[in-house]
Amino acid sequence: RELCDAVTATVADDGECRVNCSHLLAICSGSSLQYFQLADGELQAEANNTTNSTSVYITQAEAYGYGFVMIFIISLLSLLGVVIVPLIRQNSRLLLVYKHLISLLIAMGVAALTTDALLHLIPNAIGIHSHDSGDIHKEIDERDVVWKMCAVLAGALSFFLLELLLHSCTARFGHTHSHGLLESTRLSSESLLLNHKSQPEGPGGEGKEEAPPSDKTEVMGDKPLSEHDYGTVGRNDANTTYHTAPGCLSPVTSIKPLAWVIIIGDGMHNLTDGLAVGVAISQSLGLGLSTAMAILFHEIPHELSDYAILLHTGMSWYKALFLNFASALTSVLGFFVGVAIGTDSEESEEWLLAVIAGQFLYIALVDLLPELLHSKEEGLQKVLQVIMSVLGLAVGFSVLLVIALFEDTINVSVN
Repeated sequence: RELCDAVTATVADDGECRVNCSHLLAICSGSSLQYFQLADGELQAEANNTTNSTSVYITQAEAYGYGFVMIFIISLLSLLGVVIVPLIRQNSRLLLVYKHLISLLIAMGVAALTTDALLHLIPNAIGIHSHDSGDIHKEIDERDVVWKMCAVLAGALSFFLLELLLHSCTARFGHTHSHGLLESTRLSSESLLLNHKSQPEGPGGEGKEEAPPSDKTEVMGDKPLSEHDYGTVGRNDANTTYHTAPGCLSPVTSIKPLAWVIIIGDGMHNLTDGLAVGVAISQSLGLGLSTAMAILFHEIPHELSDYAILLHTGMSWYKALFLNFASALTSVLGFFVGVAIGTDSEESEEWLLAVIAGQFLYIALVDLLPELLHSKEEGLQKVLQVIMSVLGLAVGFSVLLVIALFEDTINVSVN
């Protein structure tokens, strides 16, 4: 009866004490509350799904298993170019389909990255979407929230500095695109597919290296390009040239500096993608799934673009494919580091999620979104591009929203 009075429970006519379990859980610690011994018998207070005795956190083994499958599938996207690029070259009509498909994928990437950052990563970073039952009524320190939002800004700033570094590196080798870090995805791949004619078509081709371009060969072909063609495009001026060392070159040194910048920049960004998946999935399967899907949507146009640009630098298809896939595998290293950090310290995990959220927002709003806004399409093609962009935004947002709403259900079903 004293317990009933303490929790404002009701006492029935027969003398039995009836306690509202949800009210009792709000007062007591949900993770330690199991049974209460009363005078007339035993009252079992059962928690709901979020306070189940089985934590919705996935085990470390599950994090490594599920996460590795996700990151491996993302890495396989680097192989798409060997199939799609030759098809487009053989049939120019497919270029129109390709352009609208890229618009759809870029829009999905924008929506997925922003939704994942705002509905998944940031809430988990500041502790308002915790998956642990003991943290249901965790007090949020306002000062801690301010500092973690500063970490979000730091994440965006880190990618800005990375872009500046890569831009400075490519100033002598020509302008290109690497994961939105440099040039427009659509412009790069479309221009190269149209202007690059002498390269072998792909598997089944001669597989010979293309003769290196002359010192005055322009990266984007002969057509002058404005700064707003399909996005943030570098100017194609007379100073944009290749620099090829003379003499007999080894297989490694024969790779042009421009190609090395693409490969290294791509590898650095894929490392960050893997880190994001590792940290996210170490907290919950739903968070890991949403992060992996956000990366998946914007990786497809990126990988196609990089493959086309590597071909344009004079590589054979198999060397371009190998190097593109090798740079994608850096995400595996980032994934294992992310899981190790995420499972070792919850505090470190929250700070990393905040930084990753800032990076996702930067990619979506600075690198990808301008490509949808600055287009030179006209007439029906412009209408189709707008339709594909709106459809991509809707699909990307809807998929990530569903995962956010049913994230805990996904975790419980796995456990």
